[in-house]
Amino acid sequence: SKNLNQLKSGDFMLMLFTLILVVFGLIMVFSASYPSALAQYGDSLFFIKKQLLFIAIGLTFMVGLSYLPPKFYKTFTVALFAFAVFLLIIVLIPGIGISNGEARRWLGLKGTSFTFQPSEIMKVALVMMLAWYIDKHQDDVMGRTDKKRRFWQGTVMPCVFVGVACVLVMLEKHLSGTIIMGLIGLCVMMAFPTVTVLNWVVIGVIVATTLYSGVEYFIQNWNVLWD
Repeated sequence: SKNLNQLKSGDFMLMLFTLILVVFGLIMVFSASYPSALAQYGDSLFFIKKQLLFIAIGLTFMVGLSYLPPKFYKTFTVALFAFAVFLLIIVLIPGIGISNGEARRWLGLKGTSFTFQPSEIMKVALVMMLAWYIDKHQDDVMGRTDKKRRFWQGTVMPCVFVGVACVLVMLEKHLSGTIIMGLIGLCVMMAFPTVTVLNWVVIGVIVATTLYSGVEYFIQNWNVLWD
């Protein structure tokens, strides 16, 4: 079948690397959590069991969503990105966003213990938004238009999407999330055939600004982070 052939080709490699990362993550979780899990719950595998449950749910959704056509995702990609931006803005508002120390990066449902990080939604939304934009502006990204249009449409606009995500996540005091957002954009734009020296200057400025801000925050809060 068509889906089976896809699984044997590129999709198989994607699945393989995903599983490798999942297994590596499980090892790290167990290594970091088994003493506290044993002390608090009397079960050194307590956090691993919870992690395995979430992995099972995630893999089920991943396989199920892989059967949906790309057209399905195109219909709500822009709305999802806008929604993620909205969540990243309201999480910064005192009284709405939940803070821990100086970081304010969680939202929760009133009356429950449920919390989530809007940055996790943005990670997915940013990938989908860049894919949607590349599909919509193929001529600009592939270098089939004039130089000025290639620069603005093929480089600057993708950088705007990445920049908005990075700035909002940075304001949460979420260094690792900011770096991940920047790397997502960098990896995608590295594949653009229109990338020139000028394009790399623009991309480099964004990456350097993000890293500088992150390192500056880390240095300023060194004592707090290690307390």
